[in-house]
Parts: sequence; C-alpha cells; structure tokens
Amino acid sequence: MLAPQAKTYFCQAMQFHDWGFVTRPGVFIIAALTAAAVFFRLRHRVYDTGQAAPRRNEFPDLPKTTARLPQFLFAAGITVILAVALEDALYHSLLGKILPSAVAVIGLTMTLFLIPQLMRGAAGHATHFDAELSGDYAG
Repeated sequence: MLAPQAKTYFCQAMQFHDWGFVTRPGVFIIAALTAAAVFFRLRHRVYDTGQAAPRRNEFPDLPKTTARLPQFLFAAGITVILAVALEDALYHSLLGKILPSAVAVIGLTMTLFLIPQLMRGAAGHATHFDAELSGDYAG
C-alpha cells in the first residue's frame, strides 16, 4: 500500500523510535498539511459539470426510511469486515499489524459517525443522497 521507500522508512522509524516517532515535529507538520488539504478539498469540491457541490439540505428527493435500508446494511457489513480485520491484525508482529490495524481503526471510526446519520440523520443530510433514486441516474 505504501511506496517501497515510504514503507522502508516507516519500518525504520518504528524500529528506532517505536510509536515515539509520531510525536516528532515533522510528523505534526505533515499531518497538519494533509488535514488542511483534505478539509479544503471537501469544502470546495466541484462536480464534473463545473458547478459547486450542493450544501446540506439542498439534496432533492430525500429517500424514505425503507429506501435507506441498503445503505445501512452496506455500512453495517463494512463495519463487520473492519472489526474482523482489526481482530486478525492483532495476532501479527508489531510491524505486520501496524498498517492493517490503522486502516481498520480509521474505517471503524468513520462508520461510527456514518451509521447514526444513516439511521436518524436530518432530512437533506448528505448521507441520505442516493443518485440511483433521484437525479440523472434514477432507476
């Protein structure tokens, strides 16, 4: 998943500093730049048509609760897969479990925010939008 050089340096950092390398200033700078890039990209996203992405409560044709069931089941299935992956990763050596457990923890964190929104999110929330039920791809 990582470029060969990135994986090599990551493994060396883990061997030399254990998890202490995460508290080094360079890691904080890279993390802050990455977070800023993701934040601004999501905030100012543009569709292929050149129009700005709709903000909250601008999604037409909010599907009924029964139409959200496939989305909920998919998110629940992903949660189960990530939980199994995390449990499996814990049996590997330190260097072997870092990447799979990090991906599983990040994914589980995201699903913990997503599933409640799918279940009881306000009308017009972005998690309820389904292009197959409305818009150009309906049906």
